[in-house]
Amino acid sequence: MITGFPGERVGLDIIGTLPISVHGYEYILVMVDYFTKWTEAKPLLPQNAASVANAINRTWISHWGSPLSLNSDCGSNFESQLMREVCENPRNPLSS
Repeated sequence: MITGFPGERVGLDIIGTLPISVHGYEYILVMVDYFTKWTEAKPLLPQNAASVANAINRTWISHWGSPLSLNSDCGSNFESQLMREVCENPRNPLSS
């Protein structure tokens, strides 16, 4: 995917189900800036829209700002009403 600058497009995916960690985590949310290839990973307890939205806000948006687009694989945790609300900001369109 061609991008022109850092923060333009961020890809999202979830790794798991993994062996349960000592803290109870079974999934990892991975976020990648397509321009710089900078990657952030956040462990998730439940794999649901609320935990994904919270992780995106705390791990990516609070540090790097809102990307122009978030790209996912159309998983149910990315296609929920809550994720649509996170992406209502015109700088965060969700694409699949």
